[in-house]
Amino acid sequence: MTESGVCPRFRIMRRPGKQVGLKGLRQAFDEVRFGAQRTLNLRETLPTAAGATARAEAWLRQQQVDQAGEVLIITGRGNKSDDGVSVVREAVIRLLHTLKRRGVVKGHEEHTPGSFVVVLADVSALWESPARNRGRGVAPPPRTPP
Repeated sequence: MTESGVCPRFRIMRRPGKQVGLKGLRQAFDEVRFGAQRTLNLRETLPTAAGATARAEAWLRQQQVDQAGEVLIITGRGNKSDDGVSVVREAVIRLLHTLKRRGVVKGHEEHTPGSFVVVLADVSALWESPARNRGRGVAPPPRTPP
């Protein structure tokens, strides 16, 4: 590496202020794989759990309509949260399970300790999702004798 920041053998230019190493490499691969349009960064705005779920649900539904296929949600690990547990992360996990039952999300997996890769379902899955049975599982009260 020369003093100008250019590697003479490969002609690679080092950019000042950019992350270098495994973290920077992973971020570069994520930018190529998902791009800015298919990435939701909840960590930037530090929302409450309710704000994060509302924003994430609206964004995921829009991405489903746009047929994005696979998206990335960055929640953060919660290092600065109380007890080191991210409230936003836990709320997004609950939301993903709910949206899976409703036919918006096909599946999800942890990408890093602070992010999830979400596979969106086809729009037709919204009509194929099972009907909700809230309140139907309770047996009716017994009849009173005449």
